[in-house]
Amino acid sequence: MEKPYKNVVNLDIVINEIQERKNRSLNLIVFGIPESTENSPEDGKSLHKDQLSKTITSLATPEPEILTVIRLSKPVSKIEKPRPIEVVLANKYNAINVLKNKGKLPNSVKVKADMTPYQRDQLRRLREELAARTKKVSKILRSNISIIYQRL
Repeated sequence: MEKPYKNVVNLDIVINEIQERKNRSLNLIVFGIPESTENSPEDGKSLHKDQLSKTITSLATPEPEILTVIRLSKPVSKIEKPRPIEVVLANKYNAINVLKNKGKLPNSVKVKADMTPYQRDQLRRLREELAARTKKVSKILRSNISIIYQRL
């Protein structure tokens, strides 16, 4: 006989995942915005917010309201490439609108949806499966196998 509490942990995980996805639906991750040279963090944040406002405004109509801007990861002394920025918008429809029009951005700037660790892991596994299937199909195509259709 099964215990009724066996799936409680799984249910909690699912509920947490749903809540996390709902929270992240307002967020965008932006890559390629140069680091600020300002000394104070507040000046840097306002500069990033201005740069992002100009970039995002060019994509979406009506103009999305940016609530917060956060540089992700720790700053490094040797700046090889700028750190990503998490942008929190006022509503998820603004985020969706920006993502739909991200192809209009310059090549140096990339915008992605903020995904949960589970979503990132699933996407990674799907990419690996696609690569494996593509490799398998290319091996088959390189061999001298042919398909012959016969009329009956």
